[in-house]
Amino acid sequence: MLHLYEVEVDGHFHGGRPVRPWVARVSGPCARYGLVREFLEPKNEWSAAHRTWSGRTYGVVATWHLRPGLYEAQRCRGKPSRRRVVREFFRVTPSGAREDLDAEDLLDAVRSGGDGVTLRLREDREDPPRVGEVIGLGAPAPVGFVLRDGERVYRLREGGVFEVTLVGVAQLYVVAGQVTAPVTQHQALALLEMTE
Repeated sequence: MLHLYEVEVDGHFHGGRPVRPWVARVSGPCARYGLVREFLEPKNEWSAAHRTWSGRTYGVVATWHLRPGLYEAQRCRGKPSRRRVVREFFRVTPSGAREDLDAEDLLDAVRSGGDGVTLRLREDREDPPRVGEVIGLGAPAPVGFVLRDGERVYRLREGGVFEVTLVGVAQLYVVAGQVTAPVTQHQALALLEMTE
């Protein structure tokens, strides 16, 4: 079943240009952007639209027809003088119902595992941090993240070995309980051999 996600497009942000809402289907982790997103096109409804004396258009409603899966959406909330841009994460169930998720729940669902341990790293646009899960030889598998309040929020699997790169320096860590502890390459190799 499909879920209809409707958003009013009147997102004039503090008197400026309209903020266009968007909806993206989330399909996995991405090392560069955090999540692999497929941006979907809405169907716009203009029947209730009207123009103000300043030339701005209000009342346009964008509708997305969503299949079961994980989604991220951006939209404006609040009255015109106090609008704020918000991000929403949700799941559409096979019955067509919408289940709201927080960022950590979405990252756990993308990882296809149970609860994880949250890791927050300060966002640096010039040299962004990178986190990858070490699962064997070769490059670490990218771990998905969400940007929130100037930080990258990651969810790490319990018992996993991760390579964290900050300012060009890579360090290996293991997640044990709610603690993320640094390990050497020999210790990481021993942990990986134990899990095989």
